[in-house]
Formats: sequence, C-alpha cells, structure tokens
Amino acid sequence: MGGNLTQDIVAIKVLEEVCQEYLDMLGYKDIKLTTYFHQYMGAFPKDEEKAFALITFGATVGALSRATVIITKTTHEAHGIPTAQINAQSCKATKNIINMLNGEKIEGTDKMKQEEMMLRKATKAILDSTLEISNGDAAIGTVRAFKVGIIDMPFSPSNYNKNLLLSHKDLRGAIRIADPGNVPIPKEVMGYETKKIKERTEKQKIEPGYKMLLEDILAFTGSNYR
Repeated sequence: MGGNLTQDIVAIKVLEEVCQEYLDMLGYKDIKLTTYFHQYMGAFPKDEEKAFALITFGATVGALSRATVIITKTTHEAHGIPTAQINAQSCKATKNIINMLNGEKIEGTDKMKQEEMMLRKATKAILDSTLEISNGDAAIGTVRAFKVGIIDMPFSPSNYNKNLLLSHKDLRGAIRIADPGNVPIPKEVMGYETKKIKERTEKQKIEPGYKMLLEDILAFTGSNYR
C-alpha cells in the first residue's frame, strides 16, 4: 500500500491483468494467479490509535482491491516485534472490514482509468524489456533486469538492486517516479509522473530531493520535518 486509495486499488487490478496476459502469452495455462496486498510498508506512527487507523485504512483498500491475500501490520509496528495478541488484533480488524465491505466494488472513475492506463504502460514496458534481454526466458530475464536496473526498487537493501530509481509522492499521496534510473518508463508516463510531482512542488514550495523524500517516508507518522 502506497497510501493513495485510487492508485493502490488500480495497481492490484493492473498487476493481475497484465500478469495473466503475459502468462497466457508465454504458454503458462495451468497456473492459478493470486495477488498479495501489503498494508502500509512505510514508517508507522507511534501513537496506537493512529497506527490502528492506518491498519484499517489498509484493510479497506485491500478489500476494495479484491486482492487474494492481505498482509497485515500491527499497532506496535513503530516500537518493535509485536506479540501474538497484537498480531491477532490486526488480523481480526482486517477480517471484520473485509466482511463489512462484503464484496463492495468501486467503479472506475476517470482518475482510476487514467492511473490504470499509465500503470499498464509502465508495467508492460518493464516486462517487455525483461523478456527482450533474455530471448523470452522470464527467469533469466529477471536476473539480468535487476543487474542492469531494468527492474529497480527504491529503498531496497538488496545488494542486487541498483537503487537508481527515485520516487516522490504527489499532492494526493500517490507514488510518482521522479527519476527512473535505468527503468524503461515510457515517455508519456514519465511526463505524467513529472507533472504530478510538479503540482506538489508548486503548491507546497518544496523541491524534489532528500527533504521531500523524507517527508514522504514519514507521511503517516505525524512528524513534520519542514
């Protein structure tokens, strides 16, 4: 979960559909495709009420995205390793929200359709480049793609990750690519991402960079580093 309802829901939809498309294209017909939705992966607030609100928000987004599995967080996320009781509390709350929504679905708004189009183009560009450098072998392509930075993840501690891609959040909390590094993001998509970041910089009078990145990471903690 990145923190923007529209983007998070659309991301699961796009990932599932594009993955199924490429599995079919590569001839994998006997696979059951599942999706995993992680509740917020950034810095958590120390205040338990705020942490619980973040957990329930994640549960809501996960349920609305119709992900196969929702990975839960706990109210002790900012303090250390949670107890079994605290873990159970988060699981129960998430399960209750799933039951309350009872298959509720958000119909595609114009914003969702635009996000979907951009995410789909970016995802397919990365997959196409990954397959291209390996003559269609997805396993070999994945290894090579990480090595050259076609697949790259911000903030990853892995030695095999290039860590060249830089992201920021926009005014609505959606994750945007500020610098793609070696990831083959289409020009149209980068134009869209840059525009969204610019809207925030002009509104908040802050320049892209370390300070903006720190604000993004601590967005839900209640800290203000301006």
